[in-house]
Amino acid sequence: MNIPDNTSRIRRLFIRRYFTNHAETLDFYLFLLKAGRKFGPLDWVIKQGLGKYMSENLHSTVVLTLDEMMQLVDTVKDISLSRCICRVHYHKCDQNTWTCFFVNSGAQEHAKVRHRYNKVLTKGEAKDIIRRAYDNGLALTLDWCIYPYTYGICCCCRDCCVPTRMRLDYGLKVTMTQTHQPKLAGYCTECGACVERCKAEAITLAGDPVFDEEMCIGCGQCSYVCPEKAIEMQRIGPIFERGEFSTFRLGLNLLFFTLLVFPGLLLYTFLNRIVFRKYPADEFTEHGPDAHGPFSVHESPA
Repeated sequence: MNIPDNTSRIRRLFIRRYFTNHAETLDFYLFLLKAGRKFGPLDWVIKQGLGKYMSENLHSTVVLTLDEMMQLVDTVKDISLSRCICRVHYHKCDQNTWTCFFVNSGAQEHAKVRHRYNKVLTKGEAKDIIRRAYDNGLALTLDWCIYPYTYGICCCCRDCCVPTRMRLDYGLKVTMTQTHQPKLAGYCTECGACVERCKAEAITLAGDPVFDEEMCIGCGQCSYVCPEKAIEMQRIGPIFERGEFSTFRLGLNLLFFTLLVFPGLLLYTFLNRIVFRKYPADEFTEHGPDAHGPFSVHESPA
């Protein structure tokens, strides 16, 4: 199993532009969902449009277990490390900020973006950081641009990560596609380790653990921390799957992008970057204002 890549010039230009405006784009997604929640009639339109737009055309994430992520890292050609955009930008947790990876053409294009930290890693170094992140309770996701072509690996928390918040706070499942679900496969001692570890709050103990299929993202943390190994993760969907191409769906998604996402993102970026100066130029570099402050583990990978 290899990570699909697409090295076409158009896709490279697209993901480089996305990397340049990474924080603004994620902020704008949350802004749209908040606006929809506040103005009821817009909620369905925004969720349907944003969901289809993200799941079928541009970018979203797929959640994997630790073992499968390690196997995929072994197949990459290039891998680099940067600071987590969500964690640096939102400051809602005390997890390590050095947990954002770019792979193959994604690593090559990210290295060309100004004001971004980009350290080339060996596969062994990357796997060590990923394992530490998983040990600390973070969920592992593959990030893709123009499905199924993958550009990065994220280690996501509950409080900062935008895809996680879109999935759990707004019910937009396509932002974190689930490929596994837990099942009870042994004797439960009701120790509560799985409940404490589950950031999606998808587990309750009623004698045996009960898994909420709507809330579960399939990260495997419950299985990982179970001292009795009583929980197993079973596959419920593919990691990479090329869906049937639909010109009609593509047209609808492009219409949504043209009428709402693109002009809205341009205006949002102008106001917040130029007028309100919300995005400092060095925010995501190794010299950013909190690169070694209270919101990181003081663990520069240099």
